[in-house]
Amino acid sequence: MSCRGRLQSALNGFLGTYTSRYTSWNGYWMFGFLISDLHRLEFDLLSPPTTNETTVIEFATNLAKKRLQEQLAKNQVNAKLSMATLVMEREPVQQLVLLDQQKRFGYPLLLRVVASIEHNRVIDSTVQLCVSPHDPCRERCNRPN
Repeated sequence: MSCRGRLQSALNGFLGTYTSRYTSWNGYWMFGFLISDLHRLEFDLLSPPTTNETTVIEFATNLAKKRLQEQLAKNQVNAKLSMATLVMEREPVQQLVLLDQQKRFGYPLLLRVVASIEHNRVIDSTVQLCVSPHDPCRERCNRPN
């Protein structure tokens, strides 16, 4: 597989693992904590991780950097990236969706990761989710006892 193909596979895998239901903050799906105040977030995925993870945004940033590096290694992307960015954009209006057999309101959330390798080749991957704000009365905690 070409370097470009391996990078595309790594970006697709990154979005899949980053948005999975196992991405938790305090035992709950991380995106439920982010969505209420989020309008647009942009992370530089090549900058060093922060040493502080006291907020969900700091946690989400560090986790994105870690998950991207895992996917680059897994897909054997050996080329040096000149740029890698994750952009999250929330639609302003909630939609009614069916989650876990219950009707809930959630925001459409678009995640786009963009990376550039040698010769300025830009590769991207996108996923759209519907995210309800965190509600501990409706969600199950997956924190180990």
